[in-house]
Amino acid sequence: MMNGNKISKIQKITRDNLSNEFYLQSLLQEALSCKIISEAEYKKILENLIKLLAEETQKFTKGESSSVRTETAKAILDSMCYKISIYLKSINNCDAAVLILLERPLRDILSSGNKLIESKLKVVVSLYKKINKNRINTPNNAYNDTIGKGLKLFFKEYDKDFESNETPVAIDYPLCIECSNYVGVEFIINYMISMYWENVFCSYFVDTEIHSIMQSINHDYEGLLVNIFEQTLLNSLANIIIGKPDKLKLYINDITDLYGTLKIKSDSELRKLFSDAAAEYKTQIVNFDDYLRNYISKAIDKFLPSILHALHTNTLDKIFATENNTEKSDIIHIINEKRISDEKFRELVDEIRTCENISDKITMIMAVSSIKDLIDILEANCFFGDEYLKLFTILDEVEFALLNKASGIKSERGEDHEWQGYFNEYYSKLSNTIKSKIILNSELLPEIDI
Repeated sequence: MMNGNKISKIQKITRDNLSNEFYLQSLLQEALSCKIISEAEYKKILENLIKLLAEETQKFTKGESSSVRTETAKAILDSMCYKISIYLKSINNCDAAVLILLERPLRDILSSGNKLIESKLKVVVSLYKKINKNRINTPNNAYNDTIGKGLKLFFKEYDKDFESNETPVAIDYPLCIECSNYVGVEFIINYMISMYWENVFCSYFVDTEIHSIMQSINHDYEGLLVNIFEQTLLNSLANIIIGKPDKLKLYINDITDLYGTLKIKSDSELRKLFSDAAAEYKTQIVNFDDYLRNYISKAIDKFLPSILHALHTNTLDKIFATENNTEKSDIIHIINEKRISDEKFRELVDEIRTCENISDKITMIMAVSSIKDLIDILEANCFFGDEYLKLFTILDEVEFALLNKASGIKSERGEDHEWQGYFNEYYSKLSNTIKSKIILNSELLPEIDI
């Protein structure tokens, strides 16, 4: 029925119409429906499958019997079909894949599927190493248990010979875009690839900042089944839209600004606004490739309906992780906070100096409560070059205003420290709106004795 076994230039079978989980079965059904194969050819393929099942059953019982329980036979058959499907999926032309089923022995196709699974298992090992290397520093139990325990089960329990379509994992951590319709080694690869790129995105933000916005959702978020990438992306895009591209935290006044920008947009304009904001990652993220771009696009499609609903109900603060604005009493507290002892200060400075990871350095400095101690650390050769710029991204508007005021006082005295130059560089790149708020906060601050 296939024009003398020649492939037509016009494909009759569309890949999107086929099941990822039951690829062989759906391919045969489509081939029959599109009249690519005849009823006789369809039945012949099924007969060959049954013969191959008998051979595989002999292998399963180590030659002792060709008879097993019905559920065992079904499991072996499902595994066979999965391995055959793995190979057929590697053929880009679906019609050509049907031709292979007619012309090649199923045993050969099964063998090719086995080799592909072996190759994919090596990919799984490589991906797991990458995920461990770029994992997010978070207290979230589902995330940590999935990497530390759940995914490891696959390496111990996966049976590539007779249960290749099974997925023996204990995964609690939800991805932003779930891997639907995949099983076996294909599921684990797709899950790991998505987790890897979620980690890549989050790695461009300071761990303590991510932790802070997650705590804004729920202070005890470590016990929640929540996707960290999604909330990080949401807050990052919101900040880009309101002119604060290097920030993650959002305050009530930021949500007000965001609402004013979003409410005047139509649905299509809103989609374009978020897409344009996401386009800025191309210049910010070194490893920003097509997969991550498409993944972010799907994420935007996912949460846009919730944003639209929130705009109608004035509940944007329920979508974007939002912190309360710092009160004046908190500002005074930051200024007057008791300084750490000289001994502890020296220990902290030594620890920061010997640390090579900027995220870890920032985590250490987060323990500092006094603005005076912060300034002393900035002037103690703990940070170098662009590390200052990374540090400044975690400051909120009040903290930034405090440093701005301190830098001005030091400049008036004729003092010129390295951090001040990078501070001015960072400040110059902020939007006029943010600069105005910083200037206003600086003017409202009491005198600082530094």
